[in-house]
Amino acid sequence: RILMPKSVAGEMNLVAHVRLLRSATVIAAQPGRSFGWRYRLRSVPPGSLVTLRTLHPKLTNPKTGRTMAYSERRVRITHPENIRYTGYTFDNAWEMAEGEWRFQVLYKGRVIGERPFKIVVPLN
Repeated sequence: RILMPKSVAGEMNLVAHVRLLRSATVIAAQPGRSFGWRYRLRSVPPGSLVTLRTLHPKLTNPKTGRTMAYSERRVRITHPENIRYTGYTFDNAWEMAEGEWRFQVLYKGRVIGERPFKIVVPLN
C-alpha cells in the first residue's frame, strides 16, 4: 500500500502481473473484485508526467468521513510503448457504488485517453 492523498481511501495498492480474465464494460460490484484498463501512451515523450484519474459516484469513507467523486495520482512515463494498467478493486462494501466509473489519462491537463465502465450492485 502507498499513500494516495487524492482518493477517498487515502491509499492504494500497486499491482504487478495483471492478467485479463474477461473483457467487459458492465461490472457487477463484489468485495475483492477488480476491474481496469490497459493502454499505451505512444504520444507521450519519455520522462513526462501524466495524471491517472478515476471518476466515480460519490464515495464516503466511514472511518474518516471523507467524501470524493474521483481519485487521481501522477506518474512519470519511462517507456511510452509499454502496456500500462490502471484499475480499481472493491476492498470495502462502501466503495461499491452503482453508476458510471471512468478511467482517464491526462497529459498537460488534457484527457488523452479514457475508458468508461458501468458498475451495477447485485441485489443479493
